[in-house]
Amino acid sequence: TEFYSPRKKKEPGLENSNLYVGSRAPWKNFEMGEKIAQTRKVTAVARRGSEKNIKFIPDAIESQMPSIYSSAHALLAPSYHEGFGYAAAESMSCGTPAIFAQTGFGPEIAREIPEMIVGNPDDYDAMMRAVQAVDDNRKELSAKSRSYILKHNSLKDWQKKWLALAEEIV
Repeated sequence: TEFYSPRKKKEPGLENSNLYVGSRAPWKNFEMGEKIAQTRKVTAVARRGSEKNIKFIPDAIESQMPSIYSSAHALLAPSYHEGFGYAAAESMSCGTPAIFAQTGFGPEIAREIPEMIVGNPDDYDAMMRAVQAVDDNRKELSAKSRSYILKHNSLKDWQKKWLALAEEIV
């Protein structure tokens, strides 16, 4: 969480952009980002496509990512199924709210940041309500996002989770 922390230096052209980070595999639901790009600014750290309304950063390197996350308005994570994704943790660690589908770790986050959870990853209206929630309360949601990561994703927290899992298996 030290490397992935809020940055004052911003990436040009990313202000007010909703960020998508990851592959374009079907379960990642990149199509939702395409829909959102019809009315909102979207930037994708992903393989370039033919979408005209999306700015692509296909060759970002890890050292750029904290600045990219810190520059974005929100992270879009509309996956159909996923565990706790690195992009979400990195984004939230940088103070950028992440909007999740109710899959994988979504229910866990919903307990503390319910306005960032969308029940159905294909529900465009719900996704846009979450984007609007960030518009209306970005400073508060940014603080909640960073606080959540610092509280629940420390090395000590991961050790507890792994020990609990190991005990459950044995």
